[in-house]
Amino acid sequence: METCKIIDYNEQWRERLRLYMLKTFPMFSHTNDYIEYCLNRSLGRVPGIIVINSKGNIVGCHLYYCTKALVYGRVIDTQWGYDTYLDKEYRAEYGFELTLASHSKKGFGLGLTEVNRKIEKKLKQHFFEGVFNYYVVTSKAWKAPFQKLFNLSKELKQVESLKIGKHIFFRTDNTTDINIPHGGFWFNGTRDVDFIRDSQFLKERFINNKVHNYFLFANKSKEFPAYFVVRKTTYRGCPAMVLSDYRYTNELMAPIILRAAKKIALKSNIGVLLFVCGDGNMEDALKHSIYYKTPFDFVTGLKMHPDTTFIVTGADSDAEFLK
Repeated sequence: METCKIIDYNEQWRERLRLYMLKTFPMFSHTNDYIEYCLNRSLGRVPGIIVINSKGNIVGCHLYYCTKALVYGRVIDTQWGYDTYLDKEYRAEYGFELTLASHSKKGFGLGLTEVNRKIEKKLKQHFFEGVFNYYVVTSKAWKAPFQKLFNLSKELKQVESLKIGKHIFFRTDNTTDINIPHGGFWFNGTRDVDFIRDSQFLKERFINNKVHNYFLFANKSKEFPAYFVVRKTTYRGCPAMVLSDYRYTNELMAPIILRAAKKIALKSNIGVLLFVCGDGNMEDALKHSIYYKTPFDFVTGLKMHPDTTFIVTGADSDAEFLK
């Protein structure tokens, strides 16, 4: 077996990592914008890791999104690990080394392959309970077979405002329109783990992001500030919509956000609303919907209490991008 080395990713490896990702993750090939986003983020505070063989070729990688979180009342710098892969012929010799290198930087992971799940359990990582893939059926679901048959890819309705009960949401691409509380930690310590949603996050992740065309809605309430983000997608060949992200400060807003997202789906003649989240309030809000769910792994190398509370959505890692 030839000798390999594990190094931090830097700009000189950009083109080679791009080509490696295109080869290794063919599901990314439809959007170079996603790969560019990954490459840019991998040059952050904690750079990605790449495995180089003796010929100077990339044969493995483990990438990161850097972020901040409020954990047990203290703001920390942390990161999400994602897109982990090592070419098959190198796994026996260097799989353990790559695992050790990636776990030397304690962070979070959202969504695991079966192999990675077994590794994480052997390393005694903390697995959070209560994160799911949700699939919510709307009253427009009967149209889905015809949309699929005639290859009708529905665009989202250009909705500028929504009224749900007494709450009004406005579409915006300016974070100054959003009442962002507590420095971007919306739950202000009422959840043990709360990932930042400040102006910078919203700009980088949604407003200035070229991977997808996001619709960001926010209210202007000082008492019940909230926002949510949606975009179009397809599910089993049928038009669908993703609830990409959301935040609120009052639990009463969880069902309001869900109703608002479903309303956009209905206006857009879309029969399925998809999203990933770990949020007990949203779980309760779904009781009056037709839906099913599948478990989704949420894991960390940080030490956590068994009953740790948290809020997480697909926007926290790459889970949302690939929906």
